[in-house]
Amino acid sequence: ASPLTIGGRQAYVEEKRPSSSRG
Repeated sequence: ASPLTIGGRQAYVEEKRPSSSRG
């Protein structure tokens, strides 16, 4: 994933850590 800032959080984290809280 690309280092995109969604809602103030990095989207690349979502791919590396599926346990990241994105809500």
